[in-house]
Amino acid sequence: MIEDLPDLAPIAAPLVTLAIGYLTGSLVYRRVKAAFDKMVDLLTTIRDAIGAGAAGVCMGRNAFQRDDPGRFIGAICRVVHEGISPADALERVILAEDPETVAAFICEPVVGAAGGALVPVDDFWPRAREICSRYGVLLIADEVMSGFGRTGKKFAVEHWGVEPDILVGGKGLSGGYAPIGGVYASEAVVAPLAAERQDLMFYTNSGHPASCAVADKVLEIMEREDLVARSERMGALLRQRLDSLADHPNVAEIRGLGLMLGVEFVKDRRTMERFPAEAKFAARLQGAALRHGVFLYAAGSGPVRDAALFGPPFTINGEDIDLIVETLTSALEDAVAGAA
Repeated sequence: MIEDLPDLAPIAAPLVTLAIGYLTGSLVYRRVKAAFDKMVDLLTTIRDAIGAGAAGVCMGRNAFQRDDPGRFIGAICRVVHEGISPADALERVILAEDPETVAAFICEPVVGAAGGALVPVDDFWPRAREICSRYGVLLIADEVMSGFGRTGKKFAVEHWGVEPDILVGGKGLSGGYAPIGGVYASEAVVAPLAAERQDLMFYTNSGHPASCAVADKVLEIMEREDLVARSERMGALLRQRLDSLADHPNVAEIRGLGLMLGVEFVKDRRTMERFPAEAKFAARLQGAALRHGVFLYAAGSGPVRDAALFGPPFTINGEDIDLIVETLTSALEDAVAGAA
């Protein structure tokens, strides 16, 4: 099954590089910059979290992980879209920086840890693809969290019919049973690397046989049991049950795709006033849920301060979903009382 990886990605005839760990910041950035002399800057959105390695932390948005965004890998600009559409903001930053100096734009199709399953507006990814193509900027989809069926599609960018130049995947490739990540790159990206005789595979743990064997079996099971379609179905059920909290006075929004769903919390739904940062509400909620026997992913950073992210196994059933929502309801009451 692992030999079928090129056929899974939403990129025509991609080159695939596999290694232990998540190939997010440093590998992508070094390869892109080395291949295109004009490229200096790397753009990322203000709410993305792009891994926990040195380069990924610099590129990402998790405030608690990062203090100096350009510290390790050079010039990084963030796309802030207050008051205008995110696609317009992307184009504005590219023009302000000078397209001749912009290497790539990297973004999570659905923002996970930093945003609690934030889904972009419908036209964002198609417009981002068009803008990046117009200015010669590579479009990189960070699908480490959203890829391999998590959102009810093989890869999240398929929801918008977009083909990125580079796609980064991990996590679901092995179902969490072994560390492995991968980078897919289009022929247009690979050709300059080949011309420069850049190696692609020779890292200590590249193509590690044990991790690849696990990934091979996971992909086989996912196809045999049609788990991507199940992710879509069970995600719809989980969303339906979570919607019972839609009018809760401390719930700002319920969102996501497939089995990548999130709930954002506020102190007052009417005014959208947030809990004070020192209350650490998401962590408080996580602790309350653990006392009720369910682990919730405490998410959020920066503008999205407090959220819970849900990414259960694709094999989850209705009883498990009921337990999640019942626990969330009880834990929310406990956490609100504790934060008062």
